[in-house]
Amino acid sequence: MLLFKDLFAMSSPMRLMTIATISALLLAQPTVQQTYSSCNPTESTDCAADTALGTSVKVDFTNGKSDDFTAQDTPTYDSNGVSFTVAKSGDAPTLVSAWYIMFGKVDITMKAAPGVGIVSSVVLQSDDLDEIDWEWVGGDGYQVQSNYYGKGQTTTYDRAALHNVTDCQTAWHTYTVQWTDAQIVWQIDGTTVRAMDYADADGQYPQTPMQLKFGVWSGGDPSNPAGTIAWAGGDTNYADGPYTMIVQSISATDYSTGTKYTYGNESGDWQSIESTGGSVNGNAPASGTNVASPAITSTSGGTEPYAGTHADCSTCTTPGTGGWTVSASSSATVTNTDYPGLQSGWTVSGSGKVIPPSAAPSTSQLASSTLSPAVSSAGYCSASGYSVITSYDDQGFLTTATLAAGVSTGWDEQGLPTTLYPSNCQKSSISLAAGAVSKVTVMAVTQAVTASSGHVLLPTADTTSVNTTTAGVAINYKVANQSTYGYGSQSSNTSWSTKIVTNAVERTYDTLFTKNFIPWKFHPRFSDFEPALTSNSTYVKTITLFQNASDPATIMKPTAGSVDESYTLDMLVSGEVTITAASSIGLLYGLTTFTQLFFECNGGGVYSTLAPVHITDAPKFPWRGLNVDTSRTFKPMSDMYAMVDALSYNKMNRLHWHITDSQSWPLEIPSMPELADKGAYASFQKYSPADVQALQEYGALLGVEVVMEIDNPGHTSSIAFAYPDLIAAFNEADWSSYASEPPSGTLKLNSTAVYDFLEKLLDDLLPRLKPLTSYFHLGGDEVNMNAYTLDNTVGTNSSAVLQPLMQKYMDRNVQQVLAAGFVPLVWEEMLLDWNLTLPSETIVQTWLSDASVAETVAKGHKALAGNYNYWYLDCGQGQWLDFYPGTSSAEYWPYADYCSPRHNWRLMYSYDPLGGVPDNSTHLVLGGEAHIWSEQTDTVNLDQMVWPRTCAAGEVLWSGAKDASAQNRSQISASPRLSEMRERLVARGIRAEPIQMPYCTQNGTQCAL
Repeated sequence: MLLFKDLFAMSSPMRLMTIATISALLLAQPTVQQTYSSCNPTESTDCAADTALGTSVKVDFTNGKSDDFTAQDTPTYDSNGVSFTVAKSGDAPTLVSAWYIMFGKVDITMKAAPGVGIVSSVVLQSDDLDEIDWEWVGGDGYQVQSNYYGKGQTTTYDRAALHNVTDCQTAWHTYTVQWTDAQIVWQIDGTTVRAMDYADADGQYPQTPMQLKFGVWSGGDPSNPAGTIAWAGGDTNYADGPYTMIVQSISATDYSTGTKYTYGNESGDWQSIESTGGSVNGNAPASGTNVASPAITSTSGGTEPYAGTHADCSTCTTPGTGGWTVSASSSATVTNTDYPGLQSGWTVSGSGKVIPPSAAPSTSQLASSTLSPAVSSAGYCSASGYSVITSYDDQGFLTTATLAAGVSTGWDEQGLPTTLYPSNCQKSSISLAAGAVSKVTVMAVTQAVTASSGHVLLPTADTTSVNTTTAGVAINYKVANQSTYGYGSQSSNTSWSTKIVTNAVERTYDTLFTKNFIPWKFHPRFSDFEPALTSNSTYVKTITLFQNASDPATIMKPTAGSVDESYTLDMLVSGEVTITAASSIGLLYGLTTFTQLFFECNGGGVYSTLAPVHITDAPKFPWRGLNVDTSRTFKPMSDMYAMVDALSYNKMNRLHWHITDSQSWPLEIPSMPELADKGAYASFQKYSPADVQALQEYGALLGVEVVMEIDNPGHTSSIAFAYPDLIAAFNEADWSSYASEPPSGTLKLNSTAVYDFLEKLLDDLLPRLKPLTSYFHLGGDEVNMNAYTLDNTVGTNSSAVLQPLMQKYMDRNVQQVLAAGFVPLVWEEMLLDWNLTLPSETIVQTWLSDASVAETVAKGHKALAGNYNYWYLDCGQGQWLDFYPGTSSAEYWPYADYCSPRHNWRLMYSYDPLGGVPDNSTHLVLGGEAHIWSEQTDTVNLDQMVWPRTCAAGEVLWSGAKDASAQNRSQISASPRLSEMRERLVARGIRAEPIQMPYCTQNGTQCAL
């Protein structure tokens, strides 16, 4: 069994947020730029009284300055409100209230500042350094942190939580803090995202008069401590600024009355606070208004859960890392309950706080039997009989533990308790006592080494027959010039680097022990090919992940070639494994290869016959993709997650999402709801913004960038269902005269209304895509000139008229995409047929011929290959059109489709993306994509239409079409590799089709000519 022990030994003194799963580790430092106290009443009796608000106030900053606030630095005012801008080192503009509240409610409507290293803060702080915070890190436009402190206590950092919020940098949101003597509630747009009771604060409950401060500062300034820079997301690049936070309005209500607040003694307790001319809690709401602590991890409605490895996961609400799924029935309100994996005596409160033994009440069993892990000696929950549990050690650092034969209760990515169980587990009503969990040394066993080979085994069955004193596996993650870390270098994107590597480790465990296969098809029939697992076996002792360079800041959305994806892997017969890479993606790929060295053993465990092994691996092309059409037939999100998972497992790194077309518009655009409401096939066949974001995030975890395409001006007739006046030649009976497929229709080419539509569409869509992709595809293929004879803004099919109009049209689109910070892509027709002048950074996607690739790079543009005669996966299915008896039927008999025959894997493997490209231009060929158009492909047959044939394209894109002798790669040697990969995909839940019968795979080359 492979267990990951002591993975997260964090040596940096950063603020450890209450985010306890390894997929979302967050490290932070206090907001030192804007929080301080000139006189602490718990340390001095000479501090001045605090001016009380004593009432309610609302300030609309769109009307200008307010006497209620004093400025630090130079906030500016306009019709949007008050702006706080960081343009250079040292900028930290802030507004500070002229009053204090003693319990109360504050609402602030604002947009957070973008930019790596930039931190927007809204802080309630008292003179004795009680504090309640909202904070936004500029490198992430979709999350906000909530936090609190008592009396400036910073010896532990376990109080923060992370909350999803849509477009916090480009959309207005209202953030609320409601603070009473019993509870703090954080809300976003009126929805409670967190509640923390006085009793759960471990003596650190904020309870003294608070002043309101809000503004922006550079956590990534090079003068700051390394921990602060890392928490802020990395070094601030002032050249890319300025960076601006905007506050539209605030409202505040003081729950106490009077004119001044003074500290009656130095205790810092709220009961010691005295009010001049009023009373503490004199304006407080009625008692009994406390709210239950929400499940912070709950996602927005309509988001289909991750199905990370294509496992069924109907109750998931967050990504299932490895073989674990998250139960929707988990409760986040259980208080002071022992959870497996915590240090003895440590507990987790309902608000997600990790409580040390000194502050916890007596231990108890899990509160509800329906949430309890199953504990059974039968071990029916998994092949391993063990569950891996992420936990904290006594210093608050993350470690792991195991629970025998069952499920575990752990923490979600916000640090709240959840019930986790393997996807093949049964639920049980058996309660788990606190003492049932212990840290277990992991065993990874190898067969006794002979002079010729070694069998490396990782057993997952009951280990009573194995020498349990053998050293356990220690997995260390090391970054060059830094200390040893648990998953995540201190680069400018520590959070994403952490997520990628930790998810890769979880995925490795899951692949080895729950998604592996017994390779009987690759050995002679009835042969005894499996090595024995005995007490004499040798153990894998260490797995070292060494990252010898920092990740780029855009690791979650890299441009082609910006990430070094190479790695080396060494597995010694003595049991040491080392994977070295320059990036977290390289480590991901190295771990992926590591899993592909092992097979499942019939008696339990996994083994490899390849030790010792040394692998040095790097891709030939930086763009290795699959294009999936979800317009002609809808693909549920589970299929999209499965495509991402399989792409990553084949070390492919782009999912090209052809999301709209003539037949349907399934993409929801919030500012234009009619598009999907009327253009989708059905109300349940739509992709929400949350769906898109979730797929992007899942792809980023696995090194697969999701690149969206809105094809236009052709292939847009589905827009007519909502906006008929924008489309020319819509749904003509003689459709073949105006389009490649029914229904006909194209956006009008010379229409200001169309321009306005596109401007609004992209203004809505692009900012939501930007955090997790650097590319946007503008389409441009198969534009039928005849359609413009029916376009009332054009009225002709003359190329002399249409070409300059198309240049103007595409100029408008490309400039908007560039201005939004994307690299544009177009289909080859825009460059080669319409002869458009395109910005030099535009990538041209070719599909018609090898000559198209050569011609594209000859014009100086970067190209993507994907000749439809080789890499179109839908070809050879026969016609999907029906033909009337007579001339039409006779003409098309025997009804082959336009690109028949079917492109089998051998044909795909023979394709060279560099064919015909001069040697001095090959660097312009970024790579290519296989394509699955979907006239006859839906969720039922998608897997087998795509896999394993796309694996052949993936190997060409990774290794090149030629071998070391410049010859075409041999299908004789590729065939058994592809058959094995097919089995590995099937084990992952991908319904990949076979490429040979077992007779062939069992008998070497007997099926060759």
